[in-house]
Amino acid sequence: MTKTKHTPGPWYISEVENGYAFISANEHVRLARVVWQIEDDEVCGECSPSCEANAHLIAAAPELLEEHKEWASLIGRVYLMIRQGRSEEAADLIVEAEVIDYQSGEPVAVSDAITKAEGGE
Repeated sequence: MTKTKHTPGPWYISEVENGYAFISANEHVRLARVVWQIEDDEVCGECSPSCEANAHLIAAAPELLEEHKEWASLIGRVYLMIRQGRSEEAADLIVEAEVIDYQSGEPVAVSDAITKAEGGE
């Protein structure tokens, strides 16, 4: 895979000032500015809910990108194993990656990156 050109994560909402949220990283303060409050939005305190959600999503971008790459790699390996008739190994790989519960087949958990993107800690 190619080396990333963007500022490495983690990114976070560093401050809110004059109707904007600032996204920062360890290497760069204020690498992005996101609208925090708009007149047409339903206001909750000092932020607009959709603007706050946008800021959280942007702050989670590096982690979401990294997870996407990991998932793409896992899917590729599983696909090849299945094509080669190694479905048991493919199933074991999925369980080892903690993607699904071995007994129930249910997803294990929402990733930390998705939780962060949705405004969780």
